[in-house]
Amino acid sequence: MCISLLCWQDWGMPGNPYSMQLKWYVPGNNEVACVQSLISRYLPPELQRINSFISDEVQLTREELQCSLGIVIAVLGCRSMLPVWDEPPVKLIDSCLPITPFLPSVDVGGGHVTMPDGSNVRKSVADTVNRLQEKLLLCREDDTKSFFSLIVLWEYLLIDRFGSKSCYEVHWKNFRMLKKVLENKLVGQKRHLRALLIDRTMLQHESLLEQGSMCLTPTHRQMMINLLTLSTSHYSEVRSRAQVKLFTALDQFSYSYTVLIPHLLRNLQQDSSQFHEQFKGSLYVLLGPKQNPLVTRHDWEMLMNLWPAIVRTKPSEKLSVIRLIENIVESVHKHFPTITISLQIPELCLAAARQLWNSSPAPCFQVVSDEEVAIGMQQLEDRNQYNTDQYLALLDSLMDAMQQENLHWRYRSMALSFLRDLVHPDLPYSARTVRYFLHTLIHDSLELRKIAIRSTVFLLKQQKRAHKKILIDPLSFSGGEKAKGPGDHASNRWVQYCSKTRPLTAEAWDTPCYVHKPYHGFYCWPEQVEVYAASGEQPALDRSHDELTAEEKEVDLFFSDQQNVDRLVELLALEEKKGKDKFNGYRFIMFKGLFRNHGDTYLNHFLPHLERLVTDKHESSQRCAAEIIAGIIRGSKHWPFHKVSALWKALAPIIRLALLNMTVETIADWGICFATSSENRDPNRHHWLLELLMEDPLRDEASFIECGRLYTLQGALNQQEWRVSELFHRLLSYLKPFLTHPFQNVRERLGSVLTNIFEPDILLLGGSRTTSPHITTFVSEIIPQLAVLYQIGPKALDSSSNHIELRKKLSGESADPVMNMLENMQVNGEERDVAIRLLKTVCRWVTGSISRAQYATVAEYYEFFPLVCLMSNYDADEELSRSCVSMLAMMGQALMLPQHVPVVLQSVSKVSESISWWARSSCLEFLQVVVFHNMATILSKQVWIREVLDIVLQLLEDDWLEVREKASQVLGGLLHCNFIESTDDLIEKFKLKSKTKVKKQQVHGHAMDAVDLQSLRLRHSGILGLCAFINAYPYDVPEFVPDVFLHLGDHLNDPQPIPSTIRKTLGDFKRTHHDNWEQHSLKFTEQQLGVLRDLTIPPTYYA
Repeated sequence: MCISLLCWQDWGMPGNPYSMQLKWYVPGNNEVACVQSLISRYLPPELQRINSFISDEVQLTREELQCSLGIVIAVLGCRSMLPVWDEPPVKLIDSCLPITPFLPSVDVGGGHVTMPDGSNVRKSVADTVNRLQEKLLLCREDDTKSFFSLIVLWEYLLIDRFGSKSCYEVHWKNFRMLKKVLENKLVGQKRHLRALLIDRTMLQHESLLEQGSMCLTPTHRQMMINLLTLSTSHYSEVRSRAQVKLFTALDQFSYSYTVLIPHLLRNLQQDSSQFHEQFKGSLYVLLGPKQNPLVTRHDWEMLMNLWPAIVRTKPSEKLSVIRLIENIVESVHKHFPTITISLQIPELCLAAARQLWNSSPAPCFQVVSDEEVAIGMQQLEDRNQYNTDQYLALLDSLMDAMQQENLHWRYRSMALSFLRDLVHPDLPYSARTVRYFLHTLIHDSLELRKIAIRSTVFLLKQQKRAHKKILIDPLSFSGGEKAKGPGDHASNRWVQYCSKTRPLTAEAWDTPCYVHKPYHGFYCWPEQVEVYAASGEQPALDRSHDELTAEEKEVDLFFSDQQNVDRLVELLALEEKKGKDKFNGYRFIMFKGLFRNHGDTYLNHFLPHLERLVTDKHESSQRCAAEIIAGIIRGSKHWPFHKVSALWKALAPIIRLALLNMTVETIADWGICFATSSENRDPNRHHWLLELLMEDPLRDEASFIECGRLYTLQGALNQQEWRVSELFHRLLSYLKPFLTHPFQNVRERLGSVLTNIFEPDILLLGGSRTTSPHITTFVSEIIPQLAVLYQIGPKALDSSSNHIELRKKLSGESADPVMNMLENMQVNGEERDVAIRLLKTVCRWVTGSISRAQYATVAEYYEFFPLVCLMSNYDADEELSRSCVSMLAMMGQALMLPQHVPVVLQSVSKVSESISWWARSSCLEFLQVVVFHNMATILSKQVWIREVLDIVLQLLEDDWLEVREKASQVLGGLLHCNFIESTDDLIEKFKLKSKTKVKKQQVHGHAMDAVDLQSLRLRHSGILGLCAFINAYPYDVPEFVPDVFLHLGDHLNDPQPIPSTIRKTLGDFKRTHHDNWEQHSLKFTEQQLGVLRDLTIPPTYYA
């Protein structure tokens, strides 16, 4: 290719990918003739030399042989001009379509290059290299470098017609790296450098070449066999390189793995100890390619031959082989999907195909006749039957290996894993396989038991019978009234929990009005809803042994035996890893499937064990009981009323014992148990469980038991979301007296429960208000109970009281009357402690609610804001201080709706007038965070901007130094974010305040005069305002900054703290602008730079 312009003329200029004007150079007759002369001159002598070495006519040293092979490799660099040999393709599978290659048309214009005798160059080299490999394997197996050259040659001849696959991938990698380095994102629109665009064009051409495919010919097949031979040879490096090229060939040629399987099966039948390298190399080949391993190909005939052969291989105790076997098991489990056994083509697809055939553009073939369609359908049926036979034969072969042969324990585990991964929804496990899995549940090996549990889950799912569903009109239960918006309304009242209408009779139980999915009805109803029919119309549960299928009989025989159940529960109750075991979902699903399919047939076998397990303090025993109970509750979904009623009469005392005997380690397991039991279940159908968990959860017991009861109740109610408003009301009324609980863990759990109770209280656009408890009502009840904290807060927190006393002494003015009232008021210690504990619970509730909410914060939360600011520095109780700080942090970063902004600003303004300096400082920190996280909302109205600025400017003149400094920091942040538009007026205002006159003389026997203190405060506020403008631009120097420096220079001799504030600001300015000071200094005049040096460099002692 050539370019119209020289590179240096367009240096650094972005190119246009749509007008590059590239010209491709196509080799002609002269170039082809030159290549032909080179081939004729160098290739035949080297091939003749190699052939003479093969026939023992000459002897070549290793170096000489490697030199000859290197010349052959170099000559094949022109392989884009070397055509592939002409041979008929190998028939790998039966197909109705002809086998044709797909090759991009990139041939050169001057023809192709051949051998001097006219034969194909690739074929000649392939025949010679094939015989050379046999020779080297026979007499020079240690010549690894020659084998490396052979592997390169096989790559060139087999899978590389136009270029190396590895070179193509390296090219892509280098291009991405170069693009990332040279990319200019400011230009955009793919306008990269011209050289980069040219490189990308070349990559596009190479990508097209990589998409080509060839048919597998006998010569290709022999090459793949040769690569397989090298992949299983003696030396590991040779094996590794050959396997990489072999895996590439497997991706290049479809169904080419069928060529390798017979050879791999022969290798697997050999002694793994005697032929260790060959055996290990075969296992590596089975594991590749990485994303589509050979051992998991979708071919039932191949799997039927391969998997049993792997299972029957002779065991090896070498660690490398053991790891490869484990990798094969893991690879099958990870990459082997549920593939099709019987493919069905419905008539609808045939009709669509005929319509497509008659559409434009018209196909070049004739229309398929009905006879051809019938033949195809018959062939499909034959193929389906063949796949079914192969699948069943594979299962039987693996079962024979486990039952009739003395397998090593590791290979038995592998066979069992294969059986587990062969589960299929269309063909259930045979009775023989079901029996083996069930009895493996009580095997001594933990690994085998884990596999058996998963397999039992699958086989019980296969045996699940379809349950009848009926269509109902959801509006018929509400008199035809439709929902006007999301939320609670009359049309969804019938799916909400109601203790008065819960099903307590068989008639109510069988009424088709139970909707298990919680999302139905909240926003709207579909025209028709599917619900389960009455229990009498569902598959019968009370079946005799003769009425069961062969597979179900095996389940019945196993679980009817009390000894099997005893052994199973004993093994499930064992601890695996101390502190690492969790609630096991597969065990739960196994028991769910058992009780779903067979009803309460085996319930009495498990009840005695449950009574024993729930009273056992061991972690593993209680976890086992939780898994079984969850499975029983979920499995009883379709039981008739008399069975469910009897179940809860037996199960309720056991659950009460479990809640009484919970340990710290098992609280989470019991929470998962009841949350799982309640998930996607109509609360009215589970009223036994919900009412049981609501039974006085905070009775006089250990605190962790109380927390556990609340946690389990919370898990069950949380699954129901908006459908249990009645229970939320009852629970809130019950919890109100306990919100001041003395134990921290209980208070934290109470706060979390309050989060769930008030979570439905949101008003969506066009929706109705929830019937659950309302936050407004709750907050109005809590606020009066916290009023006592306003009386103790200033005493403990308000360091500014000394300042007030000083002002009173100097000015003779009386202090704030509110302060006098609080100073003289006596607070009862018990009332104080109760209020503090209540505030801790409220903080936990608000913090949890905001962190979990997917919507904006609630305005009612800000009614706690003044008190939380006041108590955030309460030194007497570190827990309270930490809780208040966390609540302020969550409220600050929460999203605000525009209608809530006035409430927030009003709360901040109220705290800014507090008598506590710490509260005033905290509200400034909060205001800064709120404005940053809700910048767009607040900027939408000038009134809100003015209010924020007024609060900051008011506190910039505060009596307390720390508050003024915090206000200056917040003002700098607002300026930095361009929150304030008109800055010139503000600068002039601060300059004017900084010129406030301060009398420096003192009255004998007194501190500074009150008037002087007031003027100093105003003067310092002006200086802080000017310093805020400097701190607002840490990496730039606006035009007004030099003039501000001149103004600050006149105040270095003012009373403290003005000089220290100026020097700190200048120190920060010097630090942040040091790196680019040469550019920044250009914005200062000589006079301003002199003042700046005087400000930053302190005078000498003698100055």
